[in-house]
Amino acid sequence: MASGKINKTAVDRLAPADRVQLFWDAELKGFGVKVTPKGRKVYVVDYRMPGKRGSNRYTIGPHGSPWTPDTARAEAKKRLLEISQGVDPNAEKRRRRSETIDYAFSAYAKQFAERYLKSNWPGSYDRAVSTLRRHAIPYFGKRDIRDISKADCAAFIDSLWEMEATARKAREVVGKLFGWAEDRGDIERSPMERVPAPKPGIGRERVLTDQELAKVWSACEAMKSHPYAPLVQFLIFSGQRRGEVGGMLWDEIDWDRKLWEVPAGRTKSRRGNVVPLTQPMVTLLGNLPRLGPLVFSITGENELGNHSKLKARLDGLVEESSGQILDHWTLHDLRRTVATGLQRLGIGSDMIELIQGRTRKLGAGIRYQRYDYLDEKREATNRWTDHVISVFSLRP
Repeated sequence: MASGKINKTAVDRLAPADRVQLFWDAELKGFGVKVTPKGRKVYVVDYRMPGKRGSNRYTIGPHGSPWTPDTARAEAKKRLLEISQGVDPNAEKRRRRSETIDYAFSAYAKQFAERYLKSNWPGSYDRAVSTLRRHAIPYFGKRDIRDISKADCAAFIDSLWEMEATARKAREVVGKLFGWAEDRGDIERSPMERVPAPKPGIGRERVLTDQELAKVWSACEAMKSHPYAPLVQFLIFSGQRRGEVGGMLWDEIDWDRKLWEVPAGRTKSRRGNVVPLTQPMVTLLGNLPRLGPLVFSITGENELGNHSKLKARLDGLVEESSGQILDHWTLHDLRRTVATGLQRLGIGSDMIELIQGRTRKLGAGIRYQRYDYLDEKREATNRWTDHVISVFSLRP
């Protein structure tokens, strides 16, 4: 803990550490700034109710409009005056919000996804919502988020110990949910705050062979009455992210120029991506019914859900048609498979990064280097498409 006069200069200088840091004002007792390991700065008031034991913490709000050092200080003075008169600000906040908010974890998670994840996590929104729906909501159910403890959160993460990547994602998403709840004043402190994140395991290296890709493609042909099958086939052709392909809109396709323009708000890199469409990709998309704005959808309005069930159905068709069970694979492995295949065809790593829309680490130069390499991307994508056609014995 450190102390000093809380002003703009002091707050700007506060740096994150590996655990939550608190900086207390030297003039107004109890008024402080909390700095999270990710650099979030939140104004708080620590207090004790008259005649009661134990300390409490009231969250004023995150640094930034409307909370500046001056406005936060004025709010802290107001709350400290109420406290001296026996009014608990946290109790009042809970009372006011309880009249309009459903604190059941299942309901709160849906609100969190709609009001926070959709606008702040566009690139990983699908996976985050899937993590909540498949793991967090079944575990916590309708428990009041205000009653969930650190031990409860640790037990939840422990329950996922066999799925290291899922456990890390669950720690991140549920931790953000509780952090959001704390910022909004719905809970006093995030119970996930001190729960350690699972250590990263060995990264996945699964790359499907050409023979395995052919079996997956054949199974998709048997399942092509469902939009999940052409989605998987498009992933095999393009090597793009499942979430970005799953959210593809008809309006994003330039049929004349044979391009799919992914807007920045829907890409993980936040820079957007322009994907050249080969003729087989155009044919695949053109065969899909236009039911609404979404391309890969049953209704045209909603993205596909239940990916685990659909994947299991596809695996069953692979076994049925080939008599073999493929070693465990995921749709994300197709992205790695395409990248590896492009590399085998002599495509350079930088070009593969561009094709797949990954962030280029070019430093400040990226602000000035505006050439889009579209012709080179199209040539490389055509080479991969020709390879796919030859492997699957498809007609061009």
